[in-house]
Amino acid sequence: MKSQELTAKADTTGARMKRILLLTIISAAALLGACGGPPPSPPDTPPAPSPAPVSTPPPATPSPAPSPTPAGAGGLVGISMPAQGLLRWNQEGATLKSQLEAMGYRVDLRFAAGNDTAAQAGQIGDMIGEGCKALVVTAADASALAPALEGAKARSIPVIAYDHFILNTDAVTYFVAFDNYKAGALQGQFIADALGPGGGKTGGGPYNIELVSGDPGDGSAALYWEGAMSALRPRIDGGSLNILSGQATQAQCAAAYWSVSAAQSRMAGLIASNHYGPGGARLDAVLCPNDTTALGVTNALLSAGYSAGNMPVVTGLGCDKPSVRNIAAGIQSMSVFDDIRILAGGAASVADALISGRQREISGAVTVNNGASDVPALLLSPLVVTRDNYMQILVGGGYYDASDLE
Repeated sequence: MKSQELTAKADTTGARMKRILLLTIISAAALLGACGGPPPSPPDTPPAPSPAPVSTPPPATPSPAPSPTPAGAGGLVGISMPAQGLLRWNQEGATLKSQLEAMGYRVDLRFAAGNDTAAQAGQIGDMIGEGCKALVVTAADASALAPALEGAKARSIPVIAYDHFILNTDAVTYFVAFDNYKAGALQGQFIADALGPGGGKTGGGPYNIELVSGDPGDGSAALYWEGAMSALRPRIDGGSLNILSGQATQAQCAAAYWSVSAAQSRMAGLIASNHYGPGGARLDAVLCPNDTTALGVTNALLSAGYSAGNMPVVTGLGCDKPSVRNIAAGIQSMSVFDDIRILAGGAASVADALISGRQREISGAVTVNNGASDVPALLLSPLVVTRDNYMQILVGGGYYDASDLE
């Protein structure tokens, strides 16, 4: 694969997101008071290098836990999620709601139908009109919410961008997320290690790989992609990894709305056009940015005759129950674990501090630019989950019961 195919111009969202890639990884330990669990063990894979943050973070010291308040006494907090179609938004919305209610807030939790940006903007306007003390927003489109958030800015309502960075508006007060660039780097490095010397694949290279990216309207998709390519691009350029389809740009590899069906349809097309199969062209790995795209890819591979014994390396993110079951069965190779209890707890603690005027107590923030202003951000470190450690991390850590994964 020629290197110039991999250096084609990124789309507008990707270009903007590349400018805000972050170096500093914030330990989740400072936020554990919000989720009530022990910190997970750090991953063995070192983080991939990324550009330096705009400013140097202060020393990360735990913030004091907020004092309990009577139910609803803290006021109303609005939560806007992009869709109910993905399992994670249902789980994260409910977890964040319970965290805030435990702190004494009333919560208005809403979901935009099918990632409908106009619907999400309308819901945010309703929440502002209700007199919310703060807004926690996961944007369906990173670049489309600036007009809707002007009302929050005019009323001095703090806006916390949750998991997805919101671009081109100075109405965003804080950004709370796992480090998506590092998550992608962990996926790419997992593939590189599995296909390299001493890896699980036999027969020697060059190895054949196909790539899947996330929804093109989601700014986090560019970060996952760039993180993964930081580990894979040198091997593709060097010839040890080969893409038979020639589809090597994020736009070519996108799966709309991160959907199972979009990823499955694309993988089925790749299988047919490149004659992949147990008795055909060898396919050694498929980069998938999250578990819904991984589920679509593995569905297509299983339909093409692959099984646990000859399945290509398939990555994912989210540790959704179906994917963890596939990991246990040897169908999916790994998933990056973003513990939503820690993420929701971090966002709830930031919201409480901003509402209470205690923002100076928020520890461990870096400053990043969204195209309109510098935004403080808390980034958390993800973990790699495989067949070897999923019971220890997910069941031992209390995230799932063993019966959930049967």
